[in-house]
Amino acid sequence: MKTESHLQIFLRSLFFILFFSLQQISGWKILSISGWKADASFLDLGVVINSSECYQQIGSEIYKIEAEANCGYIYGSALIRMLNILNIENSSTYILGWLFIALISILLGVITSARFSPKRKEMELFLVLVFVSPPVMLLLERGNFDILMIVLLFLSAFAYSKNHISSSIALICLSALFKFYTLPIALVLIFFLKTKSSIFFGLVTTLLTTFLVLFDLVRIQHSFPTSISGAFGNQLLGSYIEIFGFEFSRVTRDLIGVLSIVFVMTAIDRVRFFKRFFPIVLNKDNAQSKLFFILEAFFFAAFFCCFFGGISYDYRLIFLQVATFLEITRLHNLGYSVFGQQVLLLIISWFSFNLLYLQPLSDIAILFITAYFCRIFLSHALNVVWNKEIMANRFRTN
Repeated sequence: MKTESHLQIFLRSLFFILFFSLQQISGWKILSISGWKADASFLDLGVVINSSECYQQIGSEIYKIEAEANCGYIYGSALIRMLNILNIENSSTYILGWLFIALISILLGVITSARFSPKRKEMELFLVLVFVSPPVMLLLERGNFDILMIVLLFLSAFAYSKNHISSSIALICLSALFKFYTLPIALVLIFFLKTKSSIFFGLVTTLLTTFLVLFDLVRIQHSFPTSISGAFGNQLLGSYIEIFGFEFSRVTRDLIGVLSIVFVMTAIDRVRFFKRFFPIVLNKDNAQSKLFFILEAFFFAAFFCCFFGGISYDYRLIFLQVATFLEITRLHNLGYSVFGQQVLLLIISWFSFNLLYLQPLSDIAILFITAYFCRIFLSHALNVVWNKEIMANRFRTN
């Protein structure tokens, strides 16, 4: 059985490597439709490497320069220090970009090895359509360092699945030093530590990371991305309303987004039609392995931080795509209908980057899936309070 599983991972990894390599060689034709394709290969990767070279010359002054300008930088100083230590220069951009393609392809090969029982050809087609979609292609075409965040998040989830929670927190903290948005995950994981030594390690590591993150954030003297085109975030619904002549503050836009999430959560919980398409089900009978459950939780948590942290470009939708795919797999194995979630995930995957000007449709789908996951985790949190044995069964390994 393990040999068959390893072969499946290898074949799927090979498929993704070949597909993305072909896209890179042919110039990412699908991304060209929406105008999202950059003029240079691995543009985001090259920009960060260029900033690391500027850092050697002007130091923290790079934080005072607009991100779009030469040498501008809005991420953690640990990332550019790492690049300098490894002596990575602009000449390394192409090699590192191809390495990123290989890493993501292998991770997708592992993630999509989640078993469908019973096996159905349409489910195989579904997973291909989800993970060869524009958000994933945009991530690879730009060579964005969120790829490194994905790798670290995966390793952290793997460590947690093996009960190495301190190592999991350390990896999350490392990722937060690069791109700040994963820090809240480390803060939550502290509550799962049990021994005094691990609690001390978790607290010290997380507090030190928090201090370094805040230190970097204070130095950034210009705004993060605010464009709603090809992006997602809690503020977008309020931004759409502004098109009709209204004007809201950021707090008001955030409030509109939160109220929308609460409204949809209530509908999922109370309206029979939505309850049918969005079942809240525990992981009974080992319908999902411990690793895949942890991956689902970690990846949705990363998306959650991005969603409520401001405006994020669509390549970060890969966090939601992975989490939703794993939830769909679990529900399918338990015999539930997953047609509604499949349709929403395909809409998110293919209309998110404003293909045919249908981005609003994607944002509505994101709203529903986000509310669904919030309702799932709220349900699990309440079960922890009411009955700890249920959660113990949830984390049971195969």
